[in-house]
Amino acid sequence: MNKTDFLNELKDALIGVAPPQVVNDNLMYYEEYIASELQKGRDEEEVLQGLGDPRLLARTIIDALSRDKSGSAQPYYGSGDSNQSATEESSSQKAYSKVYNGNSLSCLITFVIFLIVFFIISALLLKVIWFLAPVILALVVLRFLFKRR
Repeated sequence: MNKTDFLNELKDALIGVAPPQVVNDNLMYYEEYIASELQKGRDEEEVLQGLGDPRLLARTIIDALSRDKSGSAQPYYGSGDSNQSATEESSSQKAYSKVYNGNSLSCLITFVIFLIVFFIISALLLKVIWFLAPVILALVVLRFLFKRR
């Protein structure tokens, strides 16, 4: 997937569900974000993988809008005053991106891998201890016997 495909999928997922201003704000933000990351020397594929699936990202934006209507959360896009400055909007968008950029999936995968490695190492250690237990027990008994004499 390239930048154009990513933005098109995001747009397709948001159109008709989110207000046009929210769609435009998000498309503009992610286009600028991708461009800035490319300027930093990151690979386009790496940047897009970091953002995650555009449809999941759109679902998150839509969910945030839904929570705003119920009064329990404030979305970061499209809800600001028309008087809100571009700087404030940009910082809100950055905060949104840090929370909803696909990292939760990578954290979950990392956690699962950690658990698998932990259980494998634990199983190996248990096998080694189980194998060495008779030898260690014999050495302890011999030491106890020879120490008494």
